[in-house]
Amino acid sequence: MKLKLFTILFCLIGFSCKSDLKSEQDKIEVIASFDGKNYSKKYFDSITASQVYELKINTIKEEIINFLIKEEAKKNSMSSYDLIKEFSSSKADSLIQIELKRNNYDQIVNIDSSQARGIYKTAEYQVKKTMLGKNLIKKKNIEVFLEKEFHKSFLGELSSSYLLSPSNDEDKEVVIISNYECPHCYSFHKKLMRLIRKSNFDLNFKFVYFSDRILKFANAPIAAGVQNKFNEMNDFVFEMVQDGTISDSIIFEFASELNLDIEKFKRDYFSADTYNVLDGNRKIIMSNNIYSTPTLIINNKIYDEPNILDILKRKIHEEE
Repeated sequence: MKLKLFTILFCLIGFSCKSDLKSEQDKIEVIASFDGKNYSKKYFDSITASQVYELKINTIKEEIINFLIKEEAKKNSMSSYDLIKEFSSSKADSLIQIELKRNNYDQIVNIDSSQARGIYKTAEYQVKKTMLGKNLIKKKNIEVFLEKEFHKSFLGELSSSYLLSPSNDEDKEVVIISNYECPHCYSFHKKLMRLIRKSNFDLNFKFVYFSDRILKFANAPIAAGVQNKFNEMNDFVFEMVQDGTISDSIIFEFASELNLDIEKFKRDYFSADTYNVLDGNRKIIMSNNIYSTPTLIINNKIYDEPNILDILKRKIHEEE
């Protein structure tokens, strides 16, 4: 399979990738100015693209939920309205109270009982519909391929390592920015590794750890990577951090199981140079206004949508 979309973004530790980014920085179109401060078109394109994306995603989800409720009602020989009305949950009452407060129900009920009744019925219906919809949609395998119409360019150089052995074609790479302490990142990582291992596409993936507070144990995969065991240690650290059982001794024990030179591994693990790699990446990532994980870098563009795995699957499929 040939995939021309992806380009080299980052390098293995000890090497550097350099590209001329001046042209990207020079193309700044000013669309507003206030008290000497200029506002660029790119800045507002990014904001509006995110807003439009959220609106479209919510509309897609609402349409899917409406369909699922209609199908469920049909199976039970009921109308959608009756199915929603009969839905019950121990959490519904508290959520209804929150909705009522948002609509000033307590004040209105003393002034206009008819209006208050309408507010209550609407709040009850919306809460039950939302909860029923979530129950139905979580049972389905739904993929959403929608992506933002505008993606910011990534500027700078990062140090990173491959997930699994790289292919011979180094021009086909995707970078994953992730965090060992993030449960969503852990789930994403497992799904991504399954996708990588079961597929035969000629594509390289690189992993970059990111957190505003660097976890000491994030040194371990980099130290293991010096001895070509990054991926094994990376999976292990993810697992142990999420399990809450990680420690230096557990890492050293696993390093022994990987047949690493333990003395060298310990030197690299505690090395200031290893920490500086992580800290340098952190500063570059934050300078690109990336604060959420997981985030993908594809073709030098930042993809931080919640459905990035679905987007990646579609891009791979389109290039097959």
